Amino acid sequence: MSLDRRTQAFGPTPDPDPPTVSLRRPRLVGVDVARGVALLGMLAVHVLPDFTRNGVPTATTMIAGGRSAATFVLVAGVGLAFVSGGRTVVRGAERIGVSAGIAVRAVLIGTLGLFLGLLSEYNEIAGILPYYGLFFLLAIPLLGLTPRGLAAVAAAVVVLGPVLLLGAVGLDGLDLDGDPTPGTLLEDPTGVFALLTVTGDYPALVYLAYLVTGLAIGRLDLGSRRVAWSLFGAGTALAVLARLASIVLLYPLGGLAELTSQLDSDDTAAEVARTLFWDPDRSSSWWYLALPAPHSHSTVDVLHTLGSAVAVLGAALLLSRIPLSRGCWSRWPRPGAWR
Repeated sequence: MSLDRRTQAFGPTPDPDPPTVSLRRPRLVGVDVARGVALLGMLAVHVLPDFTRNGVPTATTMIAGGRSAATFVLVAGVGLAFVSGGRTVVRGAERIGVSAGIAVRAVLIGTLGLFLGLLSEYNEIAGILPYYGLFFLLAIPLLGLTPRGLAAVAAAVVVLGPVLLLGAVGLDGLDLDGDPTPGTLLEDPTGVFALLTVTGDYPALVYLAYLVTGLAIGRLDLGSRRVAWSLFGAGTALAVLARLASIVLLYPLGGLAELTSQLDSDDTAAEVARTLFWDPDRSSSWWYLALPAPHSHSTVDVLHTLGSAVAVLGAALLLSRIPLSRGCWSRWPRPGAWR
């Protein structure tokens, strides 16, 4: 019997080695690059000096101060979007499983952060892990929102968060200081919650803006060159406009003079200005919201660092598309398992 007749009678001969089909989506190296940049920035800020002997901010402070932490949390939001379905949000039982997994991860991260807090009096480093765990828990109810819904939530946090922090200045019962530990959690759980949400170094009232923005970005087609350029352009524009608004509010409109007059200090005008721009104490004055100081959590600071973080992610996505750079990135260790 010829081959053609045998094929007609018995059907095609099965291929002994059928091609395998990968169910994993292509890895977005640009997200890893942005995460790596944020980690390096946070390490530099915590290890290298913040100011010179003359009190001038170092290059590390001017470049990475505030921006690295914002980028780190924003990329974490992108990761949450990936594990919850990416562009197609998981539903039903699968979503419950994903939410449970995120909750377990949040508890483990938060617990580790509490124990690391025991070392804070020796290393004087403000740990982010307890805050990070809380961010993950607060993000779980938002996993089912569309990118537009997430953008609306992020905008509300940007507007209301700094104002709420301003209103909390001087309130009784919010005086817990330093990093939270297992002991402080048992002794004063309300104070620890207030620290993580309002008074701490990375308060959830403003840092949710970065996480939710990252969650919204993770729902987009990050493999698209157009999306990458849009992120880079929009982030850069937001960062620049925030700084321009700060200049207008502080100088022509008199905000800096008003804040300076409220300080009871014997320092010179230059020293007072340096403090306000780089290391201010949280104030109840509305003009405080115009300060661009890193980690001041003012409206201007949140808008500028949010724009910077989005721009860094967009730039990383664009750089990872350059053929010459792909081989370089592929040799680097890749943290996480983001798809």
